[in-house]
Amino acid sequence: MKVAAKREEGDRKKKKEELKRTKKQKAEELLFHRKEDDETGPINRTQDRRREEESEDEKGGAAAASEVVTQTLYPKLPTESPPQYEETPRTTRSKGKNYTWSKTMGKLLSPARSVPSINSSLTEADAYPVIQVANPNIADNQPQTILVYRTWTIDDVKKAVEGVAFHKEDVTQFVQDIENVRQSYHLNGQEVQQVWMAALGSDWHYVRGNWDPARGGQPLPHNDGELTVRVRGLTDRTTQRFRRRANYTEIGRVKQKEDEPFEEYRIRMTTVFKAHSGLEETPDQNGTFQQQLKNALHAGSKDAVRCWVSKHYIGLATGTLDDYVSHALHQRRPES
Repeated sequence: MKVAAKREEGDRKKKKEELKRTKKQKAEELLFHRKEDDETGPINRTQDRRREEESEDEKGGAAAASEVVTQTLYPKLPTESPPQYEETPRTTRSKGKNYTWSKTMGKLLSPARSVPSINSSLTEADAYPVIQVANPNIADNQPQTILVYRTWTIDDVKKAVEGVAFHKEDVTQFVQDIENVRQSYHLNGQEVQQVWMAALGSDWHYVRGNWDPARGGQPLPHNDGELTVRVRGLTDRTTQRFRRRANYTEIGRVKQKEDEPFEEYRIRMTTVFKAHSGLEETPDQNGTFQQQLKNALHAGSKDAVRCWVSKHYIGLATGTLDDYVSHALHQRRPES
């Protein structure tokens, strides 16, 4: 009970103190806002002046603080005016060296080609790839065709080797195609190298050997006999490196499908046989290539074709490839 009485006494005292503070605050607010007794009196003027001085001090302090912050963030602000812009026009065009086709093995193509100087002893036909066209100004004792300059960019090189056979599948056809490109475009030594490197890719270093596309610092002209000799060396090294090797496992995997016509199957088998037989293709019907291809076709054909040909083609063992194909195309399914 004593504790409860003390608690009640303490609550009453707190309420009295809060009431006094509330009355005091209201009285101060009334004195601060009301000037109805004497608005021009000395006491009120003194209070107004004091408030104005305090307001000015606050403004000055805020400006000083702002200046300090500005100096902290930007301690060295320039006070002088910026320099005048240059009125000289500028260009992004490079004025450097105009690169020509590279003469090194490591660089296949260069960004641009340079025009030969007037004092150069090489003609355009010697310095650039040219093509043979009809002579538009033909007259007596003049050739029917002439060689004209053509561009030779990286896109031209890629297009020139698009139809070249893959060297790892048919190296004989590859060297024949690449030589046809050289003869068609009348390529000089440097351009021959570019075509070979584009066609062989990373295998170029296997056949490079002692190849040199130039003589005396200048590319060999397209009609130079020495260029033909050096290209023949490339051809021999390429043929030796990528010559056909027998792989009858790959040949045995080729089988005629049930719904596949014999002619389509024959084309598939011939392509694989050329790549993996290790034999050179010859037109001799009794030669090794033709006879082995005939046996491979017979072994991989459908049961119906194989049985029908074995039954009706008496000369299967010694006959030609064309005779075998003729019998296979005219086979009949046995009646049920």
